[in-house]
Amino acid sequence: MAFLSKKKINGKTYYYALETKRINGKPRVVSQVYLGKAEEIIQKVTAPPRPQAVQAKEFGTIAALMKIAQKLSLRELIDEVVIKRSQGASVGQYLMIAAFNRCSSPTSKSKIGEWYEQTILPRLFQIEPKYLTSQRFWDNMDLVTEEELTEIQVELAKRVVLLYQVDLRVLLYDATNFFTYIDTTNPCTLPQWGHNKQKRNDLRQIGLALLVARDGGIPLFHDTYQGNQADPVEFDRFIRELIKRFNDIFTRCQDLTIVADKGNNSKKNLKLLDESPFHFVGSLVLSHFKDLLAIPLEQYQDCQNERLAGVKYYRTTRKVFDAPRTVLVVFNLALLKGQLQGIHHNLAKTRQQLFSLQEKLNNPSPKGRKPKVSSVTKQVEQILSRQFMKTLFWYKVTDQEGVKLEFGFDNQAFEELKRTSLGKTILFTDRDDWPAEEIILAYRDQYEIEQCFKQMKDPSWVSWDPCFHWTDHKIKVHSFYCFVALLLSSLLLRELANKQINISVPGALEKLSKIKEVRIIYPGKRAQEPVVVTMLTEMDRESKKLFEALELAEYVV
Repeated sequence: MAFLSKKKINGKTYYYALETKRINGKPRVVSQVYLGKAEEIIQKVTAPPRPQAVQAKEFGTIAALMKIAQKLSLRELIDEVVIKRSQGASVGQYLMIAAFNRCSSPTSKSKIGEWYEQTILPRLFQIEPKYLTSQRFWDNMDLVTEEELTEIQVELAKRVVLLYQVDLRVLLYDATNFFTYIDTTNPCTLPQWGHNKQKRNDLRQIGLALLVARDGGIPLFHDTYQGNQADPVEFDRFIRELIKRFNDIFTRCQDLTIVADKGNNSKKNLKLLDESPFHFVGSLVLSHFKDLLAIPLEQYQDCQNERLAGVKYYRTTRKVFDAPRTVLVVFNLALLKGQLQGIHHNLAKTRQQLFSLQEKLNNPSPKGRKPKVSSVTKQVEQILSRQFMKTLFWYKVTDQEGVKLEFGFDNQAFEELKRTSLGKTILFTDRDDWPAEEIILAYRDQYEIEQCFKQMKDPSWVSWDPCFHWTDHKIKVHSFYCFVALLLSSLLLRELANKQINISVPGALEKLSKIKEVRIIYPGKRAQEPVVVTMLTEMDRESKKLFEALELAEYVV
């Protein structure tokens, strides 16, 4: 039996736990454990146990992305297409981990194992972090052929359309580019020099084209191409590939329209669209129909749709690239105000620079080199390179007892610009059956695809960068799992919208990232295993709302 015993030593009382047994008929003490003083015993009994360690794992974003990936059977789809012997993690698991990383905390392959270990993925995938090295990723990326990437993409799009009931009647097309740090001497062909949209013309770039459903801005198809390829050439190739790969989807939808901007215009491309299952809505440069710009606003019609407040249009039929089309000249008051604000800002800068150059010529340094008419003219042309400035300023460079500059602002040209061009866009389409406002709204919804590109250039969430791959094939695989990351994040918003929660991709992922899985580890008694208690961190109101809407409780241990 066990009982407490106290002993007094030097006037102080100490307690012991004694255990006795009868040995040969007599009670004997077989165990004595020192407990301490009375206050120490009370402290041990009443104080909570002290944990040995605490581990926090990323839960919210991973659980949400996993839910969507499992709904699409993403891993199974990839592994059915890409055959790999049953050893280690599958290709589907590697590509899913890469896509999740893009959404959550974009990093290089050399650091992805560290990130992976700080998430709940080891529990879900049963893959040890030490196997997620750069070399393992590269080996598995090499197993996926270009044909298999296309096959996976096509089947994935079909599943998205079916499971999420995506409306295909209006599809948005656009392309962008991403600069890289690939060395000049690298022999890969995808990275090329071209006009970079992030102003890094000093670096090689890679082109990316997207097709996005107007319904929710859900990406359906992508293509990676050489960074110096002209937009119309890529558009032609993209549409041909689209018809070839998705024909069985499109035949189920008899009313398909592709919306693309003026950068993709060509006679060949419009002929291709005429022969395809697609209708189209596009835009033209303002100089295409200068006579239409001169039509006074009094002859325009006001839009009634609340999304088109302050918008007027003039509708007519004109021949565009040798075929009659419906043409709309659209006037947008908000666009006019924005353009005027930009022009006035540029006017102030341009005047200041012209005055500075004029002053420098009027007071030349006696030690400096004498300027030439040609060099000064070049400087003036550079100053006037801002939009509309060559139209709004006149100048004259002369050489009479020294090079001089005269310039002035053309008020009449400014008034003409405001009367004819500012605030206006020219749209054209073969959708002769559509009301003008539907044409305008379809073109305006290009912002959906622009938002996709903006998101892919966000370094924090769903990012294309970093892209430390140096071969064409690996770049294409990288492009694929970046596309998958964009798709999963878009479907995440779709799931939330179905629960009447409207939020942005960064907003949703940031809120979900605050939900952590915490493992509290207590030391075991004697030689026993440590005791582990797993729970989620306390959620704020917004995070809890997302947790419940996405039904993430199934991923809680």
